[in-house]
Amino acid sequence: MSSFWKAVHQRAIKETIDALKLTREQLALKVLGYAIFIFVGWFLFGRTANDLWEGLRNTLIWSLGIPIVILPIFYAYKYLTLPRKMWNELEEKIKALSEGRPSLKLAYGTGMT
Repeated sequence: MSSFWKAVHQRAIKETIDALKLTREQLALKVLGYAIFIFVGWFLFGRTANDLWEGLRNTLIWSLGIPIVILPIFYAYKYLTLPRKMWNELEEKIKALSEGRPSLKLAYGTGMT
C-alpha cells in the first residue's frame, strides 16, 4: 500500500470516529452501560438465560447492531471521498505557499526554453 493510501486510511478512520463521536471515554461508558443494563435486566427478568434473552433481545440487537452497521458505512464513504478532498487541500496549500514567491525566469533571453 502506498503512503498516500495509508494516509487516506488513517484519516478515514479519524474522520469516521469524529463523525460518530467515538472517544475512549464514550466507548468505556457505553461498555459499562451495557454491562449494567444486562446485569439489571438479569435481575428484573429472571435468572434463567431464556428469560433474560427474551427480555433484552430487541434492545440489545438495536443498541449493538446499529453502531456495528453504521461504522463500516461511514468508513467506506470517507475512504471513497477523502482522496479528492486531500488532493484539493494539498493544491490549496501549494498555491498558498507559491503565492508569496516571485516566479522564476531565465536570466537570459525572453524566458522561454
